[in-house]
This record gives sequence, C-alpha cells and structure tokens, in this order.
Amino acid sequence: MNFTSLLIEEKKASLHIQEARKKAQELIEKARAEAEKILKSMTSEEKVRKLLEEYEEEVRREAEKILEEYKQRAEDLKSKAVKRIEEAAELIRREVLGCEL
Repeated sequence: MNFTSLLIEEKKASLHIQEARKKAQELIEKARAEAEKILKSMTSEEKVRKLLEEYEEEVRREAEKILEEYKQRAEDLKSKAVKRIEEAAELIRREVLGCEL
C-alpha cells in the first residue's frame, strides 16, 4: 500500500466515524426527548393523582359535614315530633278528663 492509499483509507475511516458519531448523537437526542416525555407524563400523572387525593379528601370532609347536619336536623325533627305528640296527648287528656267531669 502506498501513502496515497493510506490517506484515502484514513479519510474514509474518518468519514465513517463522523457518520457514526452523527447517528449516535441523533439516537441520544431521540432518547433524551423520549425520556423527557416519559418524565413529564409521570410528573403529570403524579400531579393528577395528588389532586385527585386532595379532592377526595375534601369531598369526604364535606360529606361528613353534610351527614352531621342531616343527623342534627333529624334529631331536631324527632324532638319536635315527640314534643308535639306529648302536647297532643296532654290536650286529649284534658279534653277527656274535662268531658268526664
């Protein structure tokens, strides 16, 4: 092999190396872009999950509050009903006893 042939082979090798580096860089960039996309997706999913948990807790607290309010209303209605029944019974007793005398 002469000197010119070696220079040509070296140039070819250099071009192959440049092409390989270029392809490797493209693959690395694609991999980074995909990794960022996945990471953003995971971050978004995590944010959504946290927001959902917070919302569920808020709804649970609100439901407990409403349930407590309805329990109180039920107790109030029950006590009013008992009071009304007692008043009606007293009125009936007075009417009955008043008629017997």
